[in-house]
Amino acid sequence: MDHSVNVGKVKLYVLAITIGSCVLFLLSSEFISSFLNIKLDAAHADIGTRLAMTFKPLVLVLIAACLFFINLIVFITLRPLFLYLTEKKEYDKARVVTVKLPWSILIVQETFFILGTTAYFIIKNWNPDSGISFFWVLTMKMSAGLIASVYSAVLIHLLTMKLKQQLKITSMEAAENDMFIRYREYIVLFSVMIFMLTYLGYFSYYSASSPLVAAEPDRLLFGFIIIGVFLVLSSVGLLFLSRRIYLYQIGFLKDKLKEFSLGNADLTKRIILINFDELGELSQAFNSFMQRLSGDFSELRDMVMKLKYSIEVVSNSSSELAGGVEVQAESASEISDTMARFNEIMTGVNLNIDTLLKFVRDNAEAAKQVTENLIAVVEIVKTARTKTNENKKAVNDGLDTVSQAFEKTIKMGVNLRDIAERVRVAGETTERIDEILRSIEEISESTNMLAMNASIEAAHAGQAGKGFAIVANEIRLLADKSSSAVASITVLVDAIKKSVEEAVLIARAGSIEAQEGQNLSNSAKAALEAIFSNFEQSTAIMSEIGGIAEQQGDSVRDIKNASDSLTKISETIGSAFEVQSDGAKNIGQSLSALNNSFSEDTGYIEKLASLANELQEMSEKLTHLVSKFVFE
Repeated sequence: MDHSVNVGKVKLYVLAITIGSCVLFLLSSEFISSFLNIKLDAAHADIGTRLAMTFKPLVLVLIAACLFFINLIVFITLRPLFLYLTEKKEYDKARVVTVKLPWSILIVQETFFILGTTAYFIIKNWNPDSGISFFWVLTMKMSAGLIASVYSAVLIHLLTMKLKQQLKITSMEAAENDMFIRYREYIVLFSVMIFMLTYLGYFSYYSASSPLVAAEPDRLLFGFIIIGVFLVLSSVGLLFLSRRIYLYQIGFLKDKLKEFSLGNADLTKRIILINFDELGELSQAFNSFMQRLSGDFSELRDMVMKLKYSIEVVSNSSSELAGGVEVQAESASEISDTMARFNEIMTGVNLNIDTLLKFVRDNAEAAKQVTENLIAVVEIVKTARTKTNENKKAVNDGLDTVSQAFEKTIKMGVNLRDIAERVRVAGETTERIDEILRSIEEISESTNMLAMNASIEAAHAGQAGKGFAIVANEIRLLADKSSSAVASITVLVDAIKKSVEEAVLIARAGSIEAQEGQNLSNSAKAALEAIFSNFEQSTAIMSEIGGIAEQQGDSVRDIKNASDSLTKISETIGSAFEVQSDGAKNIGQSLSALNNSFSEDTGYIEKLASLANELQEMSEKLTHLVSKFVFE
């Protein structure tokens, strides 16, 4: 059904309400004044005469004029609302039409009732057909007009409630204070009391003055029953309709709180304001709370995602670091194997050097054995040259391996420092989460205080504020649940902060150990470079020995000189190999320390990986808690 059809029906309903309430109470007033009429009783008028008195043409004309002006004012006031529903125009004016309408109806209807009654008496030259005085007629018409206008205002307000839903109002402006709805209970009670007191007063006046009361006592009882039933039905009906206004707005609050109690925490939804009264203020406060809570949870969600990303980076870096340590451990193992082979070769070389020295000494004692000794020396020199070349290659390989280990140690130190920095950033992120949680806690406390104030106001209102007290209690429960959720999140955040601090300490310790490993690698590299330099010298010496041995094969004359030179060279070689042995021992010690460092680094990395896994689990739990709230 389109908006134009809806608006057309609403206009018909408004017309029926204004006509019905006005005609009902005015004609009821005329009916009572005709059937409980002292002048007609004295004339013994029949029921036909009394009915004719009720529907006097002049009275009907005045009622029609009153209805015309009342409906004119009502439709002019409601025009912005109808324009918005049909053409989406004048939204700001449409918001406040129901604020102005009740007072317009009250003022216009009371004014016309007073002026119409006065005009009627002037036309009748202050001597009306009913014989009732101006005071009683004016008082009854004013009381009937008052309750009729209150009826019209309440019914039209109920009728326009569903139309106001389409305005989707979620907050109140300063000028949107609906005094009629805010104090409707007092206005309804006042109009009902005036109406009842006026007609009961007239009934008392009639009972004391009518000549038929003493002759026909049943007539008095019948009149009292008619007036009593009319007054009670009118009053109860108005009170019931007034209660419907209260229940309509509070129904939105109850539905929203029920939705939250079922776990559907959609922070994007807002309560639509229908009435600009205390319930409207409460709904506006609730909407403001939801908006602020939505912003806080959105920021909390972003912080959690950043924290989760940082934890993933830490976890990935731990895996990469563990892989680097494994490669370094394998390199250290290869170096150890190389050094073992190197020691074996060194042992063989030392034996060869001892043999060489023995041959040189024997050559000095027995010249006849020079040729045989020279041949043996040549062979030994060749063997020594071969072994020296092998040693040179082994030391060169060890130097390359140590260089690789040194580069990986540097990379491991950089990774550990990067991990420490990322973990520190994650720790700073948790500080922002603490601020958000404190903000949410303050909001919960403010909401709880608002609920307490609302409960106090509801207690002051008595029975009329019973439903308001239920809403206040539900809001207080919501604030308690929010506080409990904040406490749970705080526990998780504290655990995350503690884990982050431990991760920072472990990452820093790992960085220090990596630096120590780097220093040990430097020492190992320097020792191997010294060994390599000595091997180059040994190779040159062994080449020189080979040349001398070959010359001895050509000329025995030079045996003695060669033997002396060989003795000196052998001593030099012995000294060089002693230096090489010391270097090998230093390398072995460095490799042992490096292996220990790798073992310690492996332990730290395992602890870091374990902490990263715990942090990841905590971030998942925190993400799950935040995901229960819809805020976008």
